[in-house]
Amino acid sequence: NENVLQAIVPILQSGMIGTQYDWNYTTVPQTMLGGKVLSYTRGRILGGSSSINGMYYTRGSSEDFDRYARVTGDPGWSWENLQPYIKKNEQWTAPVDNHNTSGEFNPDVHGFHGINAVSLVGYPENIDPRFVQTTKDLPDEFPFNLDYNSGNPLGLSYVQQTIDKGRRSSSATSYLAPQFLNRSNLDVLLNSQVTRIVNNGTSNGLPLFTAVEVGRDSTELRKQFRASKEIVLSAGVIGTPQLLLLSGIGDPTELDAVGIHTVVQSSDVGKNFADQPGLPLQWLVNSNDTLDEDPELQDRYLQQWETNQTGPFAANGASFVLWGRFPDNSTIFHDYPDPAAGKNTPHWEIFFLRSYLPQVDPDLRVKGCLGLRVVDASVMPYVPAAHTQAPVYIVAERAADLIKQFWSH
Repeated sequence: NENVLQAIVPILQSGMIGTQYDWNYTTVPQTMLGGKVLSYTRGRILGGSSSINGMYYTRGSSEDFDRYARVTGDPGWSWENLQPYIKKNEQWTAPVDNHNTSGEFNPDVHGFHGINAVSLVGYPENIDPRFVQTTKDLPDEFPFNLDYNSGNPLGLSYVQQTIDKGRRSSSATSYLAPQFLNRSNLDVLLNSQVTRIVNNGTSNGLPLFTAVEVGRDSTELRKQFRASKEIVLSAGVIGTPQLLLLSGIGDPTELDAVGIHTVVQSSDVGKNFADQPGLPLQWLVNSNDTLDEDPELQDRYLQQWETNQTGPFAANGASFVLWGRFPDNSTIFHDYPDPAAGKNTPHWEIFFLRSYLPQVDPDLRVKGCLGLRVVDASVMPYVPAAHTQAPVYIVAERAADLIKQFWSH
């Protein structure tokens, strides 16, 4: 990720889609979209998708996490009990322009001494006062919400982003910052890909996974790294189930069809995937105050960013976000169940821009085997009403404590 300009300059993030830094996945034809095949961007770079995403910091509703606690039977996943991990992750940071942020967020619900930087937009737009005025003119339809990360996201709020002094703050720049890379118990292997998790016998009648197989390309001889305690798999919502299947954890019939020996019979691995669709709507405006395709303007803004990390390139293009719900009597609920975790959880989100059955236990250990734990968005039984960056950080912070507690006994 170092020296990759698009992974550093916030406004350039879309330039990484479809490049060498993207896994370039595509979906199968989608029946409800008339057979359309969609591109599915995932980060193929240190920091994963946190190095190529839109940098939105949205935790979801308190009801999202309370539902996780209910379905897992573990109160440790509730909104209230996760608060220490939320603040352990977050380092609230002043926006790069140092404007007065009073009335734009609630400091009581944020962490100021964590690892990953979060800030308000450092380049306010001329149109911003109109959004605020709308909440005064139409408060019932567009209520102002001081801070959507309070657990109560409904309404119009100022956007919060993982941006640090005009630069992207990713898991690579935060959790793998130099002070952590220099630790004696951490090694980062670049330009390599895990090909499977290796089963070495059994323990107490269960398959025991003790090693990770790695290769640099399809022709290189595979190497194995053995775990002294356990393996933590964090390859994401696509990579993790793929590796489980490649390692013999899945539906025996499907594995046998591609020549993979079944080690753990788990028919739901690689199924029940869910995500939130996005629909861009574009308008032409009668103003020159836009971030358009003018090369001269682009160069000037980039030079400004290179000089002091300020200007429109120091933000991701959105200043406000609106979270809302469909009415309870909406006709869509005649045909489909309400997916929201509760009455305070949004159904939809609008940004204003310029330009399953669980395969792990509540402690995130893979069921039916030993030595393997999953820590990424694929363990979430429901998609949160949020961009998943912040929820994944929250899950990972608690997972770190769960692992330490388990091995301290």
